[in-house]
Amino acid sequence: SNGAIKYIEEIFLPPSAQFYYQYCQKLNIAPEEIHHSLKRIILEINRAIYDKATKVAKEMGTTLTIGVITKNTLHFAHVGDSRIYVIRQNKIKQITNDHRLIAEQLRKGQLTKEQAVQSKEKNVLTQAVGFSKEIEVQAGKFSLETGDILVFCSDGLYEVVQENEIRTITQKLPPQLACEHFIARANERGGKDNISVIVVYFKRPLPSSKQLKN
Repeated sequence: SNGAIKYIEEIFLPPSAQFYYQYCQKLNIAPEEIHHSLKRIILEINRAIYDKATKVAKEMGTTLTIGVITKNTLHFAHVGDSRIYVIRQNKIKQITNDHRLIAEQLRKGQLTKEQAVQSKEKNVLTQAVGFSKEIEVQAGKFSLETGDILVFCSDGLYEVVQENEIRTITQKLPPQLACEHFIARANERGGKDNISVIVVYFKRPLPSSKQLKN
């Protein structure tokens, strides 16, 4: 996971937004289709981690979810069982798919929700960065509206904090306090897994790529 983060930081953290748009131009990808470049980034990270793991004969892997907001659009790419939620008008919507065995069985109608809760395979991943040479990356974009709230989180949060709680807390608290509250609540309930969470409030459309270049 540290290696994946370092790779992403090298692309996104330079002081100028120019760097990322140059990356898109290098891949011949238009700014409004940035999610395609995010998918490419995850595939590159996967190959780097897989090659390293092969050399040291050790399994290495991580879930990875990336989001970039341009103007009024969230572009995302995702592998694993972390999640992106959008809260809008008192409703919460999960926009990523869980790459878990039981999630796929649920989508295919092979399990009921009740059976999934009791399943001994509920934490078995079907996709993860670094575990195999080839992976399937979910990539897409989602139109945002003023007032939308985005929540990026790992299963360490959503396994113990329910969706209705996530919706209520983010609507009552500012982003930083909401994150602190989520982590504290998850730890109070056992905190058996790593707890990662980012909350983003979307208040107005961001500048377009053309405005950023100017």
